[in-house]
Amino acid sequence: MGKKPFSASSTDGLHMIKISIVDSSAARRKKLVQGFRNKSIAVNEYHSRAHPESHTTDILMVHYEDDMAAILNISRSVVVYYGGAGEPDGRWDSRRDQRPYCHRFWSRPIYPTGSGSLTDDEISELVLYASAIMRGEANIKVPAFLQPPPDYSTLIALSILCQGYLAAFAPSELGLDAALNKLIKEAGAEANIIKAGAGWWLDLFGVIPESGSDNDKILEAANRLLALVKNEWTWSEVQLKPVIKLLSLIGEHSRIDETVVKSAFDKISEFLRKSGEL
Repeated sequence: MGKKPFSASSTDGLHMIKISIVDSSAARRKKLVQGFRNKSIAVNEYHSRAHPESHTTDILMVHYEDDMAAILNISRSVVVYYGGAGEPDGRWDSRRDQRPYCHRFWSRPIYPTGSGSLTDDEISELVLYASAIMRGEANIKVPAFLQPPPDYSTLIALSILCQGYLAAFAPSELGLDAALNKLIKEAGAEANIIKAGAGWWLDLFGVIPESGSDNDKILEAANRLLALVKNEWTWSEVQLKPVIKLLSLIGEHSRIDETVVKSAFDKISEFLRKSGEL
């Protein structure tokens, strides 16, 4: 007895997913096709120069360097472009499909030989995602492997500022040796940070108003920085409390104790480390 066809939903089992793959590389197509067929999912495959005849599919996968004209006749619910090196690329940005539910496979490149195809779990997630779209569900979560890599630039920059502050005011917290601590003091780091005030924390992010702004505008700038931080923070807001406390003191133009900076620095470092950024 053959395998039971893969159901798009673990509950209704009514909609059978149809896949089309457009790629000029036969070897790369074969790898992708095999992954779907291992789950008994039917796949149509096309060379990009063959310009497939008009048809409807549920999921269209196409190599992002192939001829976009090859897919104009294919109606689809979800399109996934793949290839490249897993980072933003100008060709992707300029050639991407403007329709809803258009994604790029960001996790890694898919090569004609060697490793790089979709995993069983990724195929299952993609099929369930497409099925949810076709059922018209609301608030559908895009699978992680179809989302751009997160940008933690604000958190990284804030972490560096925390290190600079601690190096100036509490070098022991960073384990700096006596010689380096002496160099930092001789460079007048403490005085420079005190003179900069809120600007030490805010200038780098382009959120601080013009110099000489009143305290309300400083608070407004600090809140904008907090919004940038929250946009990158994927843990619970409870775990963000040390960072929120630091930014609140910055916004209030209050003296900032070294322990507050150290707590914020430790929490940001933990987040970045577990996110693979450190």
